[in-house]
Amino acid sequence: MSLAAGILVAALMSALYLNYQLVPVGGDPKEALAHGHLYASSLAAAKRCAQTVRAPNLAAEASALEVVLQDLGGSEVWRGPYLGPVEELKATPPAPG
Repeated sequence: MSLAAGILVAALMSALYLNYQLVPVGGDPKEALAHGHLYASSLAAAKRCAQTVRAPNLAAEASALEVVLQDLGGSEVWRGPYLGPVEELKATPPAPG
């Protein structure tokens, strides 16, 4: 195995692979209005990502939704508020001169 492949394997083994569902507050993950999967380096990073994921087909207000994170076995790891998508950063053109 090459050094690069070894580093990649080590990074993936330390990463978390989780499922997320956006559900009505207090809802069951089976009632998910949106769902997906994510890789993250930590639980904190997974929370931030799932709480701000884009879900364009959702009609519900963000405050009426929460995020459920589950491990691959389906066990709930974390549940918390859905914050809605973060506005994309727009590139600022460089100042002249």
